[in-house]
Amino acid sequence: MRMRRYHTAIKRYHDPRTVGGFVGLIAKKFMASGGMTLLEVVLVVAVIAVLAVGSVNIYFNTIRSTEIETAVTGLMADFRYARGQAMSGADDKNWGVRLINNTTDYYEVFSTPSGTIDHATYLPASVYFTAPASTTTILFGKITGTVSAQETITVANDVGNTKSIVVDTLGNVKKQ
Repeated sequence: MRMRRYHTAIKRYHDPRTVGGFVGLIAKKFMASGGMTLLEVVLVVAVIAVLAVGSVNIYFNTIRSTEIETAVTGLMADFRYARGQAMSGADDKNWGVRLINNTTDYYEVFSTPSGTIDHATYLPASVYFTAPASTTTILFGKITGTVSAQETITVANDVGNTKSIVVDTLGNVKKQ
């Protein structure tokens, strides 16, 4: 007896005529009509194509936003690193960051007076500096960590997203 109930339950589960609700109505209509028309197939393919195109655009915009956010976070960390090195008196030198606004934008963390480069970081291909417009050096004073003038650095990407970083005269680094 138990076996019979089990087989009956499986039969009902797999039999589209016994499925309830909206799915059951669709299944009954599909079985009764003998298949789908060409128009229904074309409509389903068109809806899938529209969804796919929208998903691809959203995906690439998310990637671009992530690239600019990662570049700004790295730049802020390097500003803070250079300021920390200057304030700790590392190598008894001033430390700074040089922003190179070129065909391939990048920046260097360096110490003075010799200009020894600690490291250089290239921005992703889709990310670039919009301000300052030319190569700029931000130098943190030894022990004080201050800079001579406030600087605003703006980073943009090829889809129009922008992020700004401000280094104030006290050497504080903030995202705007």
